Amino acid sequence: MLWTVVVPASLPGIVDACRQMLAVSWTYLVIAEIVAATDGIGAMMMRARRFVHVDEIMAGILVIGLLGLEGAPRTRTPPRTRVHEPWRAVRRACARLLGFA
Repeated sequence: MLWTVVVPASLPGIVDACRQMLAVSWTYLVIAEIVAATDGIGAMMMRARRFVHVDEIMAGILVIGLLGLEGAPRTRTPPRTRVHEPWRAVRRACARLLGFA
């Protein structure tokens, strides 16, 4: 019952939580890279800020956003209909056992 009902039913919540934590970790990674890195997109943006090169800052923001958008579809959750099928099987079995089917 654990592997056929509980785990498949809790899987969408686990996957959603992992997806949200991935978004949070990406945000912290970008912040840390912008603040503390000596090379990379964040450091390039900080140098551009110092010399008021708005085009380079916008390019950095665009690259970071595109990287985030490119990674988002890889964490999409599977369709929920397949996950909840074990519940239907258990309900049918209980109905048969109790004489309702």
